[in-house]
Amino acid sequence: MNIDDRIRSLTRNEIKVLYWKCRGDQYKQIALRYDKGVKWVQGLMTSVYRKLGVPKGLYPPDLWEYLKIEVCPIVIQLIGDNEKSAEENLERWPLYGMRVLGQSGGTTIYEEKEKEDPDEPPDPEIMAMVLVEQREEEKTQPPPPIVIPDQKRLPGQTRRFPVLGCVLIGLGVFFAVVMAGINYGGRFLNSLQATPSNTQAVLPQKTESPDEVLPTQTVFLLPSNTPEPTFTLEPTLTFTPEVPPTAVPLPIREDFSRQYSDLWTVTGNPFLSESTANFNFKGVLTTNEDERASLRIGNTAWTDYLVELREVAIWMNKDLIIGVRVKDLNNMVGLECTGSCRWFVIYNGIREEIGKRDSIYMADKFTLSAQGDTFTAVGHTNDPNMDDFQMLLVLPPKYQGKFPGGGVLLEILGVEIDYIAIYPIR
Repeated sequence: MNIDDRIRSLTRNEIKVLYWKCRGDQYKQIALRYDKGVKWVQGLMTSVYRKLGVPKGLYPPDLWEYLKIEVCPIVIQLIGDNEKSAEENLERWPLYGMRVLGQSGGTTIYEEKEKEDPDEPPDPEIMAMVLVEQREEEKTQPPPPIVIPDQKRLPGQTRRFPVLGCVLIGLGVFFAVVMAGINYGGRFLNSLQATPSNTQAVLPQKTESPDEVLPTQTVFLLPSNTPEPTFTLEPTLTFTPEVPPTAVPLPIREDFSRQYSDLWTVTGNPFLSESTANFNFKGVLTTNEDERASLRIGNTAWTDYLVELREVAIWMNKDLIIGVRVKDLNNMVGLECTGSCRWFVIYNGIREEIGKRDSIYMADKFTLSAQGDTFTAVGHTNDPNMDDFQMLLVLPPKYQGKFPGGGVLLEILGVEIDYIAIYPIR
């Protein structure tokens, strides 16, 4: 099925929440619109993303971009962009959605479903994506307005105006006017006796700024991508000492359901916690929101090896850096992932990004291998309907042979790490 057929397959409630999301509403706003709880919207959006085939593990900016490009233009075209007519069209949408009946003259013919599709258990990965999205969209959009309903009167009930209250208010206004008149008269008499002054009163004048921006009306809103966090490992030309070879053997595995070993060099304040992302992580390494931390291990005796981990984003401001062949902070090859991932090289304190950005899935299993001058990152997925995500880097000639060996750096911001393992490649 193409995306148009998938959208038409949605139930009436599913198309409702999707439509208002395409119009820029938050989960809470949609729930308020239909007098429902937020969990009602979460459940429907989980079903919507499954039926539309939205890639799992998308970080909110990438998810919003996907909706804005692939989904919402079709939804707005089907329902309309006028709020009043849109409500009517949503109520006329088939209760259980539509199915493809066939083709006629190049036109797809749809028929209304007579019953709802069989229930499927919520996909935990999509549900986690929905929970992260809801939490992060609240940081980029204003909270839903507070609506105070009109007070309804019972049949036959009339408004009663408190007579005593009205009398008191009238007396208060009368005395205020009298006192103001006395005060003004006194000032006028004083001014007649005062010595004339050469001082001129300057009245403030209203000026209009040429740069004043008038608000515009937006019909179709989706949260835009927030600027991607910049790389904060700021190498300088003052080199850190090279990590000498030690007796740390490979393989190494750290399961963050318990305290990790003291072989790691730690910066910042990483801590162990229970997962908040519902990915069946036993325990995770994470940080407080907007705080960055790193772990580093290894030595120049490590040459060809593979790094394995599981990771999921939990905050909007998210950054993950995996460095390999780390001689020091001024010399390494690495992969940095914000909303998407990109290779980089730091050589003698100078950083260079290589290749284009690409999305990669890390919640099932992620591996990064270093073999000679070739580096391969793979996002493995347990979904049989999805292919693994892969990014390949072959060092440019000017860097070949410059990184013969080194350790591993893990820098985190706004993510949870289930475990990390390092295996030698024989």
